[in-house]
Amino acid sequence: MGLGTKVKEIAIEHVKQKAARDILSGINDWRGSKIHTARRRWLFELIQNAVDTAKARGRNNLRIEIRTEDNSVRFCHDGGYFTFYEIGAIIYGGSTKPYAPESEYIGRFGTGFLVTHIVSRKVKIKGFAGENESLYEFEMEIDRESDDESSISENIEKCFSQLDGAKLVSHGLNVITEFVYPVTDDFGKEAVKEGIKELKKNIPFILAFNEIIEEIVVDGETFKREVEEISNSTFKVIVGNRAVYVKNDAANDLQVAILVDNGAMSDLKGYPKIF
Repeated sequence: MGLGTKVKEIAIEHVKQKAARDILSGINDWRGSKIHTARRRWLFELIQNAVDTAKARGRNNLRIEIRTEDNSVRFCHDGGYFTFYEIGAIIYGGSTKPYAPESEYIGRFGTGFLVTHIVSRKVKIKGFAGENESLYEFEMEIDRESDDESSISENIEKCFSQLDGAKLVSHGLNVITEFVYPVTDDFGKEAVKEGIKELKKNIPFILAFNEIIEEIVVDGETFKREVEEISNSTFKVIVGNRAVYVKNDAANDLQVAILVDNGAMSDLKGYPKIF
């Protein structure tokens, strides 16, 4: 074995240990000092990733489904496949950037994804990964339950081994991405409950400002938009008995919105400033 190979092996191991350290730091922050924000935010992170993926793959009719059960929560979307770089960002937690520097997903599939560990420090991901003309169907489990850096580093290696079992498939398949989080304690159950509550509260805004989303289904309840044009610069997005009135200011690239709930203008105090 040459010197270059030896140094390369040591460098790769160093990268994994640094990634493991940053992953643990991020998880501890979200499950510690940032717990209240994490409980409200984790579903929005998954939705944003789905929207970003759909845009990058040229899809304009994204469908999202969330299903909660006694011991798990499942998030599915049909926005398209991962690139190899994006899979790497998820595995490494975004900490060491071992992926394309020009990727629009940097910090989203990696660092931002860590907030979802407020639900569970384990997640099983099923989906598709593509590059050029190749498309693979894969399944892998990310396990970050340990507080030991070496264990997290070992799981990084296991994820790569699991990807070796991916199957080469046809591009004509219906590409579905699925995240499954086991929910085994009250800590995770509270995060799921709070996340679903926050999602339903904000769905009118999500559908008003993300035209690419066709529908969101939450435990069998379907949320879709109806759009009414009021003027050239103003439109109304109706979701159930709530409506968002949006005013476009094209000159300043700005949109201003108000929420009407059951016929009354809603006070937006308490709504996240994410739109």
